[in-house]
Amino acid sequence: MINQNLKIKILSISLLFAINIMFVKQIQAQSKDLHIGVQTGMGLTLSNLYDGGLTYSSKLTITKDLSKLWFGELGLSYNRYAYTYNISGYDDYPNNKHTINDNYMGISAIAGVQFFKKVKLVIKVGPELSYLVKSRFHDENLNSGNTTVKGFSSDYKYRFGIVAGAGVIVPISNKLRLTVDVMTNSSIPRVRESGLQVSRPNSIKISAGVQMKF
Repeated sequence: MINQNLKIKILSISLLFAINIMFVKQIQAQSKDLHIGVQTGMGLTLSNLYDGGLTYSSKLTITKDLSKLWFGELGLSYNRYAYTYNISGYDDYPNNKHTINDNYMGISAIAGVQFFKKVKLVIKVGPELSYLVKSRFHDENLNSGNTTVKGFSSDYKYRFGIVAGAGVIVPISNKLRLTVDVMTNSSIPRVRESGLQVSRPNSIKISAGVQMKF
């Protein structure tokens, strides 16, 4: 029998895909302008439990204007979060620094507003659902300098977050335009059955890319 948590996960993914399909159909019905783009970015991981490290991302986007003011954007992203913590006073960890690198694949559905005609100022917000595809645990002994690396089985496979921020769109030609965004990605808090918090990576980063009109 499928347990309750798995049912919730399957339902969440199904709902998000359904929303994306309806979102695409609505965009297609109201606009002729379609832009496909790529973005890469770097910033800082913000953890609710640990010290933040560097984060980076790459993203494929499909953007359409709904009106002169509103636009919609679908995204497929790869996000890497890194955070650290120190532990000492144990036989196995006399003075050690732990670094965790979590890598997520995510899909997002973003709504935005845009101002001005040529160089546009944009404001974006929307949900993102992502899945942990790879995790690495680095253990560094600060006394000896020895480092071990191993796979890390996180109990936070699924991550639901809210993406929000602002940016600019700069036209390069009739078909090509440059995008620059400063975005935050905040995860919804989770708590274990014991009442303890689950580590949830958040981020703030700057991203740049290009979009081509089709």
